Amino acid sequence: MRKRITSLSLFAFLGLGTVVFAQVTGVVNDANNFPEADVEVSIKGTSNVVYTDAEGKFDIDAKIGDILVVNGKDFKVTSSNLGVIKYTVESKELDEVVVVAFGKQRKEAIVGSVSVIDEKVLEKQVATNPLSALQGSTSGVSIINNGGQPGAAPSIRIRGIGSINASAEPLIVVDGVPFNGNISMISQDMIKSITVLKDAGSTALYGARASNGVILIETKSGKMNMAPQVSFSSQFGVADQSVKLHKRVSSDDFMKYTWEAIKNTNGAESATSGLIPRLGYNPYGPNFPNPIDVNGNLLPGAQLLWDTDWENLLINNAATRREYSLSVDGGSEKTTYSFGGGYLNQEGSVRTSRFERTTLRANIVSKATDWLELGFNSLISFNHEVGPTQSGNTFQSPIQWINNMSSIYPLHRRNPNGELIRDIQGNLIYDYGNNGRGVNESRPILSIENALGALENYRITNKITNVSVSGFAKINFTDFLSLKTHISYQSYLLDNSNWSSNLYGNAASVNGRVTKNRDTQATKNIINSLNFDKSFGDHNLKIDAIMELYDYNYETMRARGTGFVSGIDVLSGTTNPESVLGRVFRERNLSYMSRVSYEYSKKYFLEGLYKKEASSRFGPDHRWGEFYAAGAGWIISRENFLKGSKVVSNLKLRGSYGETGNNRILDPNDENAQSFFPYSQNYNAGWSNLGAIGLNISPIVNPNLTWEKQVTTNIGLDFGFFNDRISGSIEYYNKVSKDLIMDFAIPSSSSAGFVGYTTNVGVVKNYGIDINLRTANIRKKDFEWTTSINVGTYRNKLTKLNGSDGITTEMRRLEVGSSIYDFYLWEWAGVDPTDGKAMWYTDDEDGNKVTTKNYASAKRYKQNKSSLPDFEGGFTNYFRYKNFDLNVLFNFSVGSYIYDFTYANLMRSGNRAGNQWSKDIENRWQNPGDITNVPVLTISNNDDISRSTRFLFKNDYLRLKALNIGYNFSDKNVRQMGIKGLRIYFQGDNLLTFQSHKGIDPEQSVTGVTNNRSYQQRVYTLGFNVKL
Repeated sequence: MRKRITSLSLFAFLGLGTVVFAQVTGVVNDANNFPEADVEVSIKGTSNVVYTDAEGKFDIDAKIGDILVVNGKDFKVTSSNLGVIKYTVESKELDEVVVVAFGKQRKEAIVGSVSVIDEKVLEKQVATNPLSALQGSTSGVSIINNGGQPGAAPSIRIRGIGSINASAEPLIVVDGVPFNGNISMISQDMIKSITVLKDAGSTALYGARASNGVILIETKSGKMNMAPQVSFSSQFGVADQSVKLHKRVSSDDFMKYTWEAIKNTNGAESATSGLIPRLGYNPYGPNFPNPIDVNGNLLPGAQLLWDTDWENLLINNAATRREYSLSVDGGSEKTTYSFGGGYLNQEGSVRTSRFERTTLRANIVSKATDWLELGFNSLISFNHEVGPTQSGNTFQSPIQWINNMSSIYPLHRRNPNGELIRDIQGNLIYDYGNNGRGVNESRPILSIENALGALENYRITNKITNVSVSGFAKINFTDFLSLKTHISYQSYLLDNSNWSSNLYGNAASVNGRVTKNRDTQATKNIINSLNFDKSFGDHNLKIDAIMELYDYNYETMRARGTGFVSGIDVLSGTTNPESVLGRVFRERNLSYMSRVSYEYSKKYFLEGLYKKEASSRFGPDHRWGEFYAAGAGWIISRENFLKGSKVVSNLKLRGSYGETGNNRILDPNDENAQSFFPYSQNYNAGWSNLGAIGLNISPIVNPNLTWEKQVTTNIGLDFGFFNDRISGSIEYYNKVSKDLIMDFAIPSSSSAGFVGYTTNVGVVKNYGIDINLRTANIRKKDFEWTTSINVGTYRNKLTKLNGSDGITTEMRRLEVGSSIYDFYLWEWAGVDPTDGKAMWYTDDEDGNKVTTKNYASAKRYKQNKSSLPDFEGGFTNYFRYKNFDLNVLFNFSVGSYIYDFTYANLMRSGNRAGNQWSKDIENRWQNPGDITNVPVLTISNNDDISRSTRFLFKNDYLRLKALNIGYNFSDKNVRQMGIKGLRIYFQGDNLLTFQSHKGIDPEQSVTGVTNNRSYQQRVYTLGFNVKL
């Protein structure tokens, strides 16, 4: 009995210990009662730290009475299960910090226009280019992915276009360092957040590089007192084209329409006898020398010996995508670390095109002493791009080939009977359109070329190596005064090779051609900053004094040779050097800047910024520029008259005004902003047109040229209602760009051989509204549904043009009061029903609008139609049911116009033999009285497809940009598997596209013209993420 009592006492004692020293569990929710992942939970006064999982859950060894610190807020341990720990709106805002220019800042203290995309958004998209996540997710930001070549740099525009000839691309900064090169060198998986700075109040410290906005990328880092966490992710996907090309006629119809065009010009008998000689090929074979009779019908029994589907041959509708990443994150009491690596291999939309990327990164921060903090960051990337030219009207462009070459022309050579011809090794021989007599004679279009042959016999490769390293040392003199030095170096090496066969194609006549291009960029950046941050009761004052030295070196080499030595196809193996070109450029910027921020009672905020900067891009008298900004904010909801309101949970008014600059002037010859210094007299060295070696003067200089300047006003209102179940912001902005840089022509009588010069000419204004709205529609324990909507509108107007009443270009006219992207075209008047001829509008002597059939007499009119959209944006719906989640993102654009050169070429009236036709040619005029918009077919030269509003189309679209559905395994399941976390998912990109004008990818350049560019891919991906 005594033994039993003793046992019970011991058991009770152990049971009591289990209660006192328990494993405490809980769930951390945000202000909207949604689970918060990756939140730090620690026991106050100890080094015991854990982080919440994807469901907001945590468990930590603690005892009753301990104080848990959840991101700075104290919670007392009262039991082993704390249930839900919920943030108040205020406590969350106090600790939410975002990356800003040269530092970080509490979100509530920001007075400028700043948008943040965090990991939660990034992980819901699969993208080769990490900035694609901004499209449809951030108002005022437009991302144009340049076709179906993976790894190609996108075009990025923030709040419109503020220049005519200078670069419109934003400055990209990675971990505090300006990034030069293709942003696709960076893997999306290594990014912690992307911050977009839109107004002068947030960008002014970047001075002459900030007028187009700034994108700040922060890579992942470790955390203090965090056990090593290994994460691995794997993705596999397949892809096809996101939209269909223009529909084209069949081979039989092509033959009939060509016959009709000849008949309308020379008569039916001439059409029947002249059809095959005009086309050069007879796809029906020698048994049908005249396959179309005098009535325009195909002869009975005539069958196609071949029918080439060029689209199916050239487009890869089963492209694959594989990506893997591995990372290790963690930290001790004094040091944090994050290491990672990744590999991507993605095939493009055109056959043989491919992009391969390998990345390695390291991020280490250590508190060496109480007063010294050290940090090191590195990124190494290797890119390998393979692919043909995927835009333009060159023979290497497969898209151009598809839209020009009729299906009556064969892929491989055939004998007079239409049978395939093989070489002595039994291989089929590509047909290059110059085969002589027989069924294959001389092709009248794109002769001496074959698109499939070009993929094999014309190779383009780019090998890029990027090495970025940076380090900092920070001395903390006191808890409010510190000095930080940040030094960085980036090396960017591009090796481009173009190889053309010596046996087939365009370069066969010169026994092959090799072109080698090498670009080397080296960037050094030094930043010294003295930082003061101190609170005095309800007052807080921050002062930053910063010096920056930026040194950029760019060197390029071009060499080309023809004639291969047998078996050798490298540049050194050519027998005839054609050209050698080399250029060296250097740019330096020196800046002194300061930022002063003041806040009172966490309700009122003031900020002022000033920067004095010198750029070597400009002459000595105009080298220095001064930039500034001022902003203010007021959190109205913290005033007594709104405090505690059950309706208004957040209301903040903010505004900013300031001036930034743009020193990235584009070279009118090659649009290379990195290598153009028009204030400085440069010289070209090498062979002249006469074959002599020496120096010649480059284009005339303008020593008075200065950088473009931009004055920006931004007013914003942030709001939240019903405990932020409805929240968002609305902003108005007005950007005035002054001293626009543009080329002016010099009269030939006084040019001395120069065609023009670069100068500052005028002023353009961009203005609009950005709207962001977020709603928590349903929030239950097992089910939640949230919606995010963003819309951006902008207008563009030229308000001043020095020394000119207007400048007319091929598609536009720049004049005061109009947008620089308004179309200025000849106006299409349709087709004359009596004879089927094309008509345009002109003015008679009294100024009345009348029609004319003479294109030379037609008049150009302002169309009040722009290639800029009236508004664009996106909307996202997120659903979670237990462990399942679904994220659906649409993006859209409304109001822009596109001039479709590709479609125009498909609508020729028949004057270009062998040119492919659009299916719309079926609607052509045939008989008097026909009402149609397609002129009569004829082989005579005409102006039917000359520039006019006939080919100007509305370009509205709605696209299902990303769909992600996933399953997060529960803690119980993953622990049974011996891991910490597991998520499996399906990702779809560009799944659906609804567009007003078919046949093109609607995400086009702001120039508003098509150029036979390959289309974005529709990608289906399966993947998983595992934490060990």
